[in-house]
Amino acid sequence: MRSPKLLIPAVASVAVVAAFYFLVLSPKRDEAVTLDGQIATQQQQIDASKALLASYEDAKSRYKENYATVARLGKAVPADDDVRSLLVQLNSAAVK
Repeated sequence: MRSPKLLIPAVASVAVVAAFYFLVLSPKRDEAVTLDGQIATQQQQIDASKALLASYEDAKSRYKENYATVARLGKAVPADDDVRSLLVQLNSAAVK
């Protein structure tokens, strides 16, 4: 026969462990899941920012080449009033 002296501390120990789990550990697990989601979101933003920075650095490295191309194209466009006519013709050709 079991003694109530041994049963009471065993039940109390189980109650303490259950209370610890439900009151301390379970909310911390929920918080950890929430923080993991926030970390994933921030990591995605970091990756997107790094990709954007890489594209900006690429554009910066090609600036002189692009500027020279724009200057060359600017010289190829007529300087008189025929520019409007040229643009209308190019637009109509592009639509077809």
